[in-house]
Amino acid sequence: MMNRFIFLLSLIIASSKILAQDSPIFTDRPNVTDAVPLISPGTFQVELGYANSQIPTLSSNSIPNLSVKYGLFDWLELRVLSNYLVNKTEFMGLETRSGITPIVFSPKFGLLEQKGAI
Repeated sequence: MMNRFIFLLSLIIASSKILAQDSPIFTDRPNVTDAVPLISPGTFQVELGYANSQIPTLSSNSIPNLSVKYGLFDWLELRVLSNYLVNKTEFMGLETRSGITPIVFSPKFGLLEQKGAI
């Protein structure tokens, strides 16, 4: 029984390379930085991030920073961005506000192709 388990586990691990994508992905930090390249047409990419900032009277946590991208053409990608934000303010007592930030729908265009100038 243990030998079968090890054999099946070995097959799963070995086949993971077969199922993996070959092309590199271009990651963004949702709501922080944007990658320069566009994703390939017909490709979905989902990214999650976490942001935390603190000053003496304010604590802000964003869980998760969500970015969903879809490549429509070589020159166009569609994006949906949102996150869940928790703000804690300490001024004459503790006040906590939380909720989903506005959902942003945006396109990303590839206007020019670099020809080795930079």
